[in-house]
Amino acid sequence: ELPYEIERWDTSGESIVWVKLSELTSSETVTAYWGNESDKVAPAYRNDGSTWTDFDGVWHLSQGTPDPTAKSSTGSRNGTRNGGVTSGSSSIIGLGYVFDGLNDNVAVNGYSGILGPGARTISAWIKTNELQGGIASWGGNANQWDFFLNLGGLTAQAGSGGVQSSANVNDNQWHHVATVVPEGSDNADQILLYLDGVLLANDTKTSAPLDTQTGSTVTLGS
Repeated sequence: ELPYEIERWDTSGESIVWVKLSELTSSETVTAYWGNESDKVAPAYRNDGSTWTDFDGVWHLSQGTPDPTAKSSTGSRNGTRNGGVTSGSSSIIGLGYVFDGLNDNVAVNGYSGILGPGARTISAWIKTNELQGGIASWGGNANQWDFFLNLGGLTAQAGSGGVQSSANVNDNQWHHVATVVPEGSDNADQILLYLDGVLLANDTKTSAPLDTQTGSTVTLGS
């Protein structure tokens, strides 16, 4: 049995279930079974966050009500909504949040993020027609980590260095975006950017030591 988390279960409509896989190839399938009357006890991993043991934080942002808390599926590191964040909006997977791109964000108070030159992956589903907008950031002013949209393209900045792609993301369509610091990297010009699973060319690279320092806590959106 594969560890899973049920985000939404609707016996007469769409259900959303997150399943933990070590790998998924084009030749593999995932099969779901239910209705076993002899096995009605839900496994602990369904609700205790252990499905996401390899993640520092997972925020589905799927609350349908204006709850001030953005819950993390890891079981800890819940976020606090700030500004005029709108919840319960239709998204690519279930419900999502709407950020205004100015001062709307989710602050994960007490979590300083991945520091130093530590390997990291940040991913999100976004839909926007704006030129600018924050995705995730944390750290000190001089050595901050920032993943954002600049001039309609993905940008990742670490201190005074970073990378930017000119591939437009602001076409008002849903896109899966990600940035990766590979294991062993020590310079901001080694950061990778992905759009819908495809590695992008970094059209602009600025070299600087990758050394994220403690400062602002992890913030989602802008």
